[in-house]
Amino acid sequence: MSIDDSEKPFSTQIKHLNEKNYYSWSTQVHAILCYQRVLNITENEAKPRELEATASEQDKGQYKTEFEAWEATVAKANAILLSIISEQLMMFVENEDDPVRIWSILRNRFHPTSNVTLAQALKYIVTLRIGDDGDIEAHIRDFTAGKRRVEEYNVVLTDIIYCTFFILSMLTTYLWRFPPRGLGAWTPICGGARLEV
Repeated sequence: MSIDDSEKPFSTQIKHLNEKNYYSWSTQVHAILCYQRVLNITENEAKPRELEATASEQDKGQYKTEFEAWEATVAKANAILLSIISEQLMMFVENEDDPVRIWSILRNRFHPTSNVTLAQALKYIVTLRIGDDGDIEAHIRDFTAGKRRVEEYNVVLTDIIYCTFFILSMLTTYLWRFPPRGLGAWTPICGGARLEV
């Protein structure tokens, strides 16, 4: 039996939410929830209105149908949201079965909303240093994640500023092995900044 396109587990194809990727994670999850036609459940509970005691049998039947459809939509939204959160962050939404509340908790906790969290994002990128193992690929990923967190605030820093932060994040001994004229490989970070010496 073939699986309908709408039932394919798209959520398994995106990276789980962690403390550094809320912006890209939420963008992808928004698209998945929209495609699965459950986005409205995460933004507005839209629970069917309770029936009055004097409701007719027809109204009761209609209410039952609407309530079952709502329950199925809630279950689907929960399955999507809870399946793409890292184990370390699951504690924030333990025992939650309301997708509106789950979405709200994650947004409020990981989406920048104040000058304090902006300052934390800037501090992260300014104080970041490459690990002792000198893994440049991992370091670029960490730096790029920090850069995205700053950009979530619509803060505009020029390419040369980001490139300067990146160079400062490198160990001096590591930079000697990669002189500035070799920084072309780091174009995603340095952008169009000229680094020739």
